[in-house]
Amino acid sequence: MIKKIISIVVFLSLLVLVVYFVKGHSAEFQNIRFISREYLLVILICVFIYFLIQGIILKLLLEIFNIKLQFKEWFGITAVTLMGNYLIPFGGFGFRAAYLKKVYKFKYTHFIGTLGGMYLIEFTIFGLGGLLGLAAAYASHHFFNLKLLLLFVSVILGCIGFIILAPRFPRFSKNKYLMILSRVFESLKQFKEHPSIIYKLILMTLMELLFFTLIFFFSYQALNLKVSLGESFLVAGLSGYAFFIRLLPASFGFYEGAVVYTSHFLGLDVTQGLMVAALTRVGMIFWAFTLGVIFSLIILKKSKAKNV
Repeated sequence: MIKKIISIVVFLSLLVLVVYFVKGHSAEFQNIRFISREYLLVILICVFIYFLIQGIILKLLLEIFNIKLQFKEWFGITAVTLMGNYLIPFGGFGFRAAYLKKVYKFKYTHFIGTLGGMYLIEFTIFGLGGLLGLAAAYASHHFFNLKLLLLFVSVILGCIGFIILAPRFPRFSKNKYLMILSRVFESLKQFKEHPSIIYKLILMTLMELLFFTLIFFFSYQALNLKVSLGESFLVAGLSGYAFFIRLLPASFGFYEGAVVYTSHFLGLDVTQGLMVAALTRVGMIFWAFTLGVIFSLIILKKSKAKNV
């Protein structure tokens, strides 16, 4: 309860600061109103495909445990998860875990294991994207950021090392929490037993990174900001990391901070970075709530039918 209150207070404080900043720079933010419909349509299409790929990743992850989801489930669960994460920190993941437990008897420890495996792969791929963006920024403008370089390299090496080693914890019979941790690592270790699915997951995560990058690239173009496709990988890499920080709904503040920081590194000011963050948020919120509401009704109906 205390953690929720702290999250709400921090969220509202950040929201007030953002509103205050936007109000003080209202003239610059007026440019968002003049974005062409063509660019908005392209951004929305990229966001939709980005969401679709996340659903395919969920489908592949569950195939490791012999769970075959239909389209309305793997895409629907993804949509409701994204909507839930905009409302409550980890709220969407909580729904996903509860649904899989109720309908498919999928253990929470297995769910945490699959979530951890997915994070390891995504952290690695998005880190590689960040390195590609750093290389592009250096090639174009001779920009160099040692902190970002060390961040991406350390995360990539750490994730790859963890995937290769996949440490096995001994089974505990007395401590409940250690037993849960042991089962989580056992679930994570099952990844190594399905190399064909791992290859598919890596391919889909590369596609996920590409379309996440395209969202930023077209957002920069829509605002007439000179950022190349290669440099957009840097913004996508760090922003992808920020999305994993779920202390606040939809990683509010962390995501915007990542976009502003990388945009500033690429020669833009804070206002321009916030405009890009706002534009990408609009596209994501549009699909998250449109699809989330529709599929929440479909999934709720299926869940009730399963109990009849």
